Amino acid sequence: MIIENSCRPVTIHIPENCKTILLKMSGGADSSLMAYLLAKYKNSTRPDLKFYVMTVNNKEKFYQSDKAKEVMGWITTETGVTFEDHFIAECDSDETYEDTIENLQDEVHSKINYDACFQGITMNPNSDDFKPIRNDSNPERDQGDKPQPEAYYLNNPERIHFWPFINVHKKGLGEIYQKYNLMDTLFPITRSCEGVIGATHWPYTEAPTLDKHCGKCWWCAERMWGFGRLE
Repeated sequence: MIIENSCRPVTIHIPENCKTILLKMSGGADSSLMAYLLAKYKNSTRPDLKFYVMTVNNKEKFYQSDKAKEVMGWITTETGVTFEDHFIAECDSDETYEDTIENLQDEVHSKINYDACFQGITMNPNSDDFKPIRNDSNPERDQGDKPQPEAYYLNNPERIHFWPFINVHKKGLGEIYQKYNLMDTLFPITRSCEGVIGATHWPYTEAPTLDKHCGKCWWCAERMWGFGRLE
């Protein structure tokens, strides 16, 4: 399955020996599109696949698992593809987020012995017209001289990890949303905001809420740059 866009083509291909698939889902635009494309791939090419989902909630940003569940429900209604189970863990802050992800991943593997894990991480914007209030980008998402590998092994040669969007920025994902007519269906139920609930510190003039994107954080700026709208 190859999806063209103005960055680099997105390839969805799962080796035949991989049948149990773990999806990292936050309810954001990236992982939600990834899950949708994988559901399409299962229907068209690999009906034997089984999908499991994991989500880590930050206590200060506690909407992730609810948004992931909403997206999963929409995908099932739209494609008929169901998800076997949803594993959820909670962390106290951004500082403990990565450790919590790794611990949950190990716990999930001990339960279902998954063959492959998919994550919807994209590359950073690469344009001068992207001007967020401040730069909170992850350097690992920067595009170098060569495309980054879309699959790698993490600590265990039996567990292959896929980043199908690692060489595509948000504008490229926006094109894929348009291609599949998802801008008025899937996109509005996703949430990419990382505004902390109850926060009053800069750059916030008022506390973000769950009702809408804060419009202030780096991730909201990236969403607006890539998709042309927040909601």
